[in-house]
Amino acid sequence: MRARAVPHIALIALLIAVSGVAAGCEDRRTPTAQTADWFAPVGQETVARCIIHLESNGNPNVTGSAGERGNFQIHPVHRRDFERYTGRPWADA
Repeated sequence: MRARAVPHIALIALLIAVSGVAAGCEDRRTPTAQTADWFAPVGQETVARCIIHLESNGNPNVTGSAGERGNFQIHPVHRRDFERYTGRPWADA
């Protein structure tokens, strides 16, 4: 029985070590900064930051009364367009 237990313990230790390393590599910028950076290639990150501030005050988890989501408060009626134009799932809205 011990011969089988050792590999499991080693696997658990490896997973713990790897998850610790991955946690140290997370993007620690604010959600506003992360989202505004999507617009950097077209020089519109300042405009994006202003819209984010007005729509959600930088809280990506806020939901509007009509189901609007995320930093930009995108209405669900625009789900297909959001996914098509951004290449991101609706969950990222």
